[in-house]
Amino acid sequence: MQPRRRGAGTRWSSSFTLRKGLTPLSAAALVTCLQDPGWPLLPTSGYANASSLCSALASLPARLRVYTYRLPRSLRSTGLLPLLAPSFNRGYPVEEYTLRHLSQGVYAEREPQRATAFLLPVQPYAMRVAAFPGDGLVTVQQRVAAAVEAVKALYPAYWSARGGCDQVLVSAHDKGGRVVQLADKALISRGVLVVNTADTVGDANEWGRYTHGKDVAGIVSFSTSLPAWAARLSACQPGRVAPLQRTQLASFVGGGMGAVRQQLFAHLAEQPFPELAVHHGHVAPHQYMRILLTSRYCLHVRGTQVQSPRLIEIILFGCVPVVLADTYDLPLSDVLDWSAFSVRVPQGEPEKLQAALTGADYESLRRGVCAVRRFFTFHRTPTSGDAFHMTALELGRRLEASRGRPECKAGSSLNQTT
Repeated sequence: MQPRRRGAGTRWSSSFTLRKGLTPLSAAALVTCLQDPGWPLLPTSGYANASSLCSALASLPARLRVYTYRLPRSLRSTGLLPLLAPSFNRGYPVEEYTLRHLSQGVYAEREPQRATAFLLPVQPYAMRVAAFPGDGLVTVQQRVAAAVEAVKALYPAYWSARGGCDQVLVSAHDKGGRVVQLADKALISRGVLVVNTADTVGDANEWGRYTHGKDVAGIVSFSTSLPAWAARLSACQPGRVAPLQRTQLASFVGGGMGAVRQQLFAHLAEQPFPELAVHHGHVAPHQYMRILLTSRYCLHVRGTQVQSPRLIEIILFGCVPVVLADTYDLPLSDVLDWSAFSVRVPQGEPEKLQAALTGADYESLRRGVCAVRRFFTFHRTPTSGDAFHMTALELGRRLEASRGRPECKAGSSLNQTT
């Protein structure tokens, strides 16, 4: 559904009036909310049931109003470069997609005085690609810092509003929040970063700071073809297609980077686990999909620090995630109860893996996975309750939570709270 033309007001229920240009939940989404879709909502999420979550999503465009700063031409990034650059990591396009739809979609606000969030429209990954064949990190950091200084000069009142707590930056760069390390400290310590390096205890000097409750863990897999294939192959409808018999207990696809994976491989070499199939490195797309379709459990093992698209794709194909990454802030983890659709194994104790899998209630976990797939799926055009809108919901929750903090008052300085 396209946004209504500017000026065409729309009434949404008896208590909520849509503002100009906003689009409500679709009729299909409303039907879902009136039923029991089996969404495993966290008791502390603030959503008692599917209806309350749908109501929050429906009212979000009125509560989350994003004004996008206009940067000087020399500091603007293009979204074309990442689309042309070949990459196996489907997390990178999430950056451009999220920026585009925040700045142009139902959450976009043209009047800064009415905004509840201010978006810095830099694209760290696009900057990195433009710096090829160099590493690009220093270039990215310098350009982000320059963009911040330009915004502070052009929009001083809005930059200092609420002590910097309503500033937003999206980064799918491998170094995540580190791209802001040369920028204004208010952006680092108080702004909301939407990143794919959501490690709560990671080395800030190496990967950039990520703060649970302040920042947003990105849903780091953007692919319109993989969800389509998953639906076409009936990933969550056992019995319709032969591969869905899921004859393999567990599988892992990936490289050996990082100490946690090396420890897992060393353990498996000493104590083989025949029901776990390990596929090293990249595999062909058709083989990758078959592995996900024929496995009951799929491992998501900490690598260096960047969360890989594998976690999301495991869910899309109806496989139960097995997470060996103790300090990762999993996407939507303050809304969804991950224990209802995944297995968590301590990353330093691979010897507990086999017992964890054989003791899990697979059928219950599988139902949970199939119930939450919609929340992790991106569409070419955002659809009610999909990965984009759930990311926006998380962003809105972070901004709303910050409003009671003393350091988020207008004109607050870092020295007042440090």
